[in-house]
Amino acid sequence: MSAETAYLFRHALLRDAAYQLQMPADRARLHGLALDAVEDLHGGPAPEPPRGAESGQAGTHATDPFAEELAGHAKAAGRTAPRLRYLHRAALFALRRHRVEAAGRNWTALADEHAGLPAARAREQAGMCAYYRGGMQEAEALLTQAREQFRAMGNEEGDAATTAELGTVCMSTGRDAQAMELFEQALASDRRRGDRRQEGVALGHMALACQYAGRLERAERLYEEALAIHRESGNRTSEGVELANLSVVFEATCRRAQAKDTARQAIEIHRACGDLRREAYALGNLGAALHSLGEFEEAERTFRRELEILQEIGDRRTFGIALVQLAVLARATRRPAEAERLYLEAIAIHRETGNPRSEAIVLGNLANLHAAAGRLDRAEPLFRQSLALHRLVGDRRAEALVTMNLAEACVLLGRAEEAERSFEAALALVRDLRNVRLEGTALGGLARLYRDTGRPAKALDAFRDAEALLDRAGDGLMKGVVVCERALALVGLRRRDEAVADWRRGRALLESNRSTLDLDRLRAAMPAACAKAGMEALDREDP
Repeated sequence: MSAETAYLFRHALLRDAAYQLQMPADRARLHGLALDAVEDLHGGPAPEPPRGAESGQAGTHATDPFAEELAGHAKAAGRTAPRLRYLHRAALFALRRHRVEAAGRNWTALADEHAGLPAARAREQAGMCAYYRGGMQEAEALLTQAREQFRAMGNEEGDAATTAELGTVCMSTGRDAQAMELFEQALASDRRRGDRRQEGVALGHMALACQYAGRLERAERLYEEALAIHRESGNRTSEGVELANLSVVFEATCRRAQAKDTARQAIEIHRACGDLRREAYALGNLGAALHSLGEFEEAERTFRRELEILQEIGDRRTFGIALVQLAVLARATRRPAEAERLYLEAIAIHRETGNPRSEAIVLGNLANLHAAAGRLDRAEPLFRQSLALHRLVGDRRAEALVTMNLAEACVLLGRAEEAERSFEAALALVRDLRNVRLEGTALGGLARLYRDTGRPAKALDAFRDAEALLDRAGDGLMKGVVVCERALALVGLRRRDEAVADWRRGRALLESNRSTLDLDRLRAAMPAACAKAGMEALDREDP
């Protein structure tokens, strides 16, 4: 056959025409021959995947790279058993290679063509694949169908598992109260059946829901309880998950070295298990801890590695979250244009994947970026959009943070009364959450407002209380800001010696935390404050 003839035959239209010329019975026979030939070339038919292999941990077979094609041949040949077997193996093979879209396609086909328990399990897995690629509506529909199938069969184990997975979807789409209700239902079922392994998983889900709601003390207790069960039952994957999430709690409560160590433990576990997806999640938590510790270069390398993995495995939802972490770092290292570009890209992804919680966070971050650049006309509407979304999803901790930032914007806009109301609203939220760190931050903002609106005695009292709260929370960075701001108040009262002592102490805290943006802002404010008070700039007295 000449090269030109070979090329012509390989043209899709010619191939299709040749295929359609075959009689249906002949086509079925040829597909069966193709199926048998490929199996013979690779050591014979693949075995049935073992029960419980849905996570992708089944043994491999030489036919696995061709499993989806073999499933197609089996369907065309009218051979049901090989068709179902190879659909299952194709889904597992795709999962091992982190191709969640291909895995979901095969799980869905298996669920539609199978019956009974295997169909329910396949539909559950299809739902989780949809979740991982950010298709939240599809995930919820598939998981709901799977749960109905498990319930119809009286399979309480499957019912509990899909109930917990539905809770995860609800939590990811901002329905925290519904998520917690579903997690509690799953936990009750796990305990009733004496399933310690799944009990640990359910406790971990509940801990994450508490973490999102800002109830960090309860979240930490639940994580520790879940970790004890995971270690008892040998559930290494879930142990890594809880360690990664616990590192976020440590970071939020200013135990940054502990956050760094815990995230690294999680990464080691996920690498040992070959779980690339969860390794990426833990890398994001490690990057956040490194950022907080001022290790910016290593943090950026960590975030970029996380993004590489997420892009490789097609996890759009988490990719959007990781972009925000990199944007925050870009802003901290004086790259505002890059930060804005990353924020806008992340907002688009969060809207695409139906992630209002993360969208609200990015809107607030972008508003802060504009406010810092003096673009208050652009910042204020973004703050208000962010607040509306946080209230919708019930994230009270995030609502408090954005309320504080809006108060700062109102100060700059000359709306002091509105700013004071916003600071007081934020204080009420964080006191209800018993978040000492954020209470200190909000009180520090209110103290600045008292100072700048001519209430110096009230300002000094509030600064003192804010410093004590931040000291108790272990937040050296924000404590440094509060101490420097109090130095400015003391300058205004012409209490030079106290001002010098506070300025040096606060500046040292900011330098040790590598908080260049805060230090630059305060240094810019100090000369004007000193000139107004008729004092020489405090920085000139430093050795």
